Amino acid sequence: MKIPALHFSIRLKLILIVAGLLFISIAGSGYLIRSMVFQNILDQKIKTAEILTKSVVHDIKYVHQIQRSENIDQVIAKFITYYRIITNISYYNSESVIVADSNPENIGQSTNDNRIADAVSMAKPSIIITKSDWNNVGIRSISPILQGSKIMGAVEVDISIGDVQMTISAIDRRVAMILVVAVLSSSAALYFLLRVAILQRLNRLMNITNEVSAGNYNVQAEDKSWDEIGQLSKAFNSMTSDLKISKNELENYNKTLEDRVKEATARLTKTYDDLKNTQTQLVLNEKMASLGLLIAGIAHEINTPIGAIFNVTRTLDNRVVSLPGLLRDFRMDDENLHDKMMVCLDELYRVSKVQVYSPSFREIRAIEAVLSDQGLVNYKTMSATLARLNFTDREKILTYIDCFKAPSFFALFESCGSIMQAANISKSSSQKISEIVRALKFYAYTDRDKIEAVQINESIQTALILLRSKLKHGISVMTDFAKDLPEIMCTSEIHQVWTNILNNACDAIVDMGSDYKGEIFIISRRSDDSIIISISDNGVGIPEDKKDNIFDPFFTTKDIGKGTGLGLSIVSGIIKKQGGIIHVDSRRGHTKFEVILPVKIQDCISIDHDNDVLMTERDTGAAVS
Repeated sequence: MKIPALHFSIRLKLILIVAGLLFISIAGSGYLIRSMVFQNILDQKIKTAEILTKSVVHDIKYVHQIQRSENIDQVIAKFITYYRIITNISYYNSESVIVADSNPENIGQSTNDNRIADAVSMAKPSIIITKSDWNNVGIRSISPILQGSKIMGAVEVDISIGDVQMTISAIDRRVAMILVVAVLSSSAALYFLLRVAILQRLNRLMNITNEVSAGNYNVQAEDKSWDEIGQLSKAFNSMTSDLKISKNELENYNKTLEDRVKEATARLTKTYDDLKNTQTQLVLNEKMASLGLLIAGIAHEINTPIGAIFNVTRTLDNRVVSLPGLLRDFRMDDENLHDKMMVCLDELYRVSKVQVYSPSFREIRAIEAVLSDQGLVNYKTMSATLARLNFTDREKILTYIDCFKAPSFFALFESCGSIMQAANISKSSSQKISEIVRALKFYAYTDRDKIEAVQINESIQTALILLRSKLKHGISVMTDFAKDLPEIMCTSEIHQVWTNILNNACDAIVDMGSDYKGEIFIISRRSDDSIIISISDNGVGIPEDKKDNIFDPFFTTKDIGKGTGLGLSIVSGIIKKQGGIIHVDSRRGHTKFEVILPVKIQDCISIDHDNDVLMTERDTGAAVS
């Protein structure tokens, strides 16, 4: 159980302190006087004991001199009768045996007291204070009895000092009475003095303090004294005046504070909006700058399939124009071969679906030999046509050799094959263009707030398509994509991560020299609730003293004009926004970026662009290992 704390007033504390000090001083003085009186009386009693002991010894020696030893008991009885302070007298012979005693029962007893032994053997007197309890304090005097140089025995005299105890008790009672009266009177006097000199003034000051705490700053402490309380009152009045001034200033300030806050908030909002717009524009500029660097290569990649489509379109136009005449000539051929000819055209259609390859010189010579053996005059021209149409199987040629002997059918065969090839080339070229356009659409998509399902492997493949022109020249790309990666919910900004990292990898490899064989390894895998993507290259690497700064905005290790220093800063910010982490390990010949993205990334995305992507490594949580 907790004992409640006691609270004492200053008045009570002062009274208790003074009363306690007074009590201690009077009690100490009384104890000192009592000790001195007691010691003085005791010294007198000891002298009395010595005198009485000498008297007893003198009388006993006289009895021995007159050879009246039987009178020793009378001597002891006389002293016991005449001196009531003597409580006992014992006479010991030289053998320390009591031969005479005020108490006859003790006669004949021996003692082991060393002081008796010293007295009868060495004539050594002694005197001691005996005390059985506080009320029975006495003096014991032991003296040897000598007759010439011979020790006849010893006398032991016990003297009571009970009267001393009575005197000391009387002194104690008087001191206690004086102590009580002095403490009570001093406390009463101190109470009234404190009340007039201190307490009433403190109470007035306390009441004024309560008024000030209630909001009344017009009160003043009317105390003109020059003591400590008077100085405290003056300091209190000064403080009250200062508080009144401060209160008035605060009230005036509060009247205009709201307007000031509104103005400051408006300025901060405008500054924040300007900064946010600047950051957004910088990110977009970096993105467009990166895209601009890729445009030349992308244009070449698109121009090649477009040229192929243009060429096959002209071929297709000529073939379609000649097709009606070829069909008329075909109808005039032997009708018995029409069914076989149609089967041959079906076979040509199937062959055209197979990937086109260039037959070797030996294969063309083998086709010429087959056609020549079958009696075809223009076998060289026909073998070249069959090789171009991918119809090079010897068994199939022999199967349909009768059809090929009809000039009208072979012309139709060649036209149909060319049309099929043109369609396949147009289709594959269109697919390449579609891939590039789709990759551009992913990369250039500017809605950073829209969250969508993204397949990481597909996103990386998109970046590889955009960088295909840079990757052709002495750089080999090897990928190891996990097939069971789940889609993650994130914004389209994630595509920019791979483009920036891969673009930096290409630049690092190029800096190794034109004849250097560059390699880029891309690995994706699932680890618990995360997807880990590592992109490594064997380029020049990042200098050791610059690794800690590569995620800082506007920091770049490239030459002036080759980089803005925003690429990796944007990468770091995007990954942080998706709730991920990026690590980098780099040395010359080996640089590895490892990106860790949580699978449940939609729980980590913050669309609030207060935390934009232009942040330093310390702000984004990116780590350099």
